[in-house]
Amino acid sequence: MQEGGDFEDRARLERAYRATRYTAAREGVSVCIRIGEVCAQLDPWLVAAHAQEWAYVTACNPRSRVLSAEQNAARMAALVVDLGVIGWPMVHGAGEPAPDEASQVNWTAEPSVLVLGLSREAALELAVRYDQHAFVYGRRGQAAELVWTSHHDGVM
Repeated sequence: MQEGGDFEDRARLERAYRATRYTAAREGVSVCIRIGEVCAQLDPWLVAAHAQEWAYVTACNPRSRVLSAEQNAARMAALVVDLGVIGWPMVHGAGEPAPDEASQVNWTAEPSVLVLGLSREAALELAVRYDQHAFVYGRRGQAAELVWTSHHDGVM
């Protein structure tokens, strides 16, 4: 996320999230999720998982504070354990900033997990637990949404 501390402007943070490509791949098939767009390539994965909804979450860089690779890896391992308890299928991926946006906010690709079948409410609980400003949520055949947590209050 941003070098040197929290974002001061929620609008800037939202632009960065909306410019990010949320990617995941399994069995040779890749998906690229964009906020505000339908990701039709994701629908077969949802059908196979008997799921109607999905969430794209991370535990990295809480509240947009850049952590070391080791710290982020430990946080992601804990998130994967939490998701394993929930039991929905997950696919590892990365939130990849758009090159133009990346140069403005100093973001690098961020390890993340696409969870098939994870409800909006459960994803919100996880995002809050891992101090995230927001996560991406969707339903089969519908556009991906940016969902804010209460942690975004400090960036307004």
